Amino acid sequence: MQYSFDVGAFIVAVIALGLTIWNSIRQSRLERDQDRLNKLMIAREERDAVEHDKAEFDVRIVTPGVGRYYLTINNVGRSTAHNVGLSPTKFGNAFTSQELESFPRSALGAGEQIELTFIRFMDATVENIHIVLTWTDAHGEPQKQDFYPSVPKVERQPERSPYALSRDRFPFK
Repeated sequence: MQYSFDVGAFIVAVIALGLTIWNSIRQSRLERDQDRLNKLMIAREERDAVEHDKAEFDVRIVTPGVGRYYLTINNVGRSTAHNVGLSPTKFGNAFTSQELESFPRSALGAGEQIELTFIRFMDATVENIHIVLTWTDAHGEPQKQDFYPSVPKVERQPERSPYALSRDRFPFK
């Protein structure tokens, strides 16, 4: 009986040792995964901090009515842009000199927009409008981006004569 008790104790000790080794291996894997996730979260927070300090722009030509065009410069980023400069490389004469003299602007905050009157020429197509924006970001680094805004196409309805007959104005049924 003494012999079987020693074998039983030995088996229990081996099982306990196996469970201890299995738990330590599992714990080391979990710690390694946790360290990897912490490094990824730190990298993501650093990337988000850099993204938060960026100013991004959207440049479009909009038309609120027939024959009226505006160039809108929107700061769609999360940061204020400083020393915002505009240099139209083509169709520089499409803007009034007073509007171009107002550049560079000292600052353009997040969500703010600048609206400039745009004089449309007959040959102003998508391919030949080119605008370069320059600005300084929150870190003081100069930024530059090219934009190629397109002129919205306005389709005019043909004028109808007031005397033209249509189904709803036909005198006889």
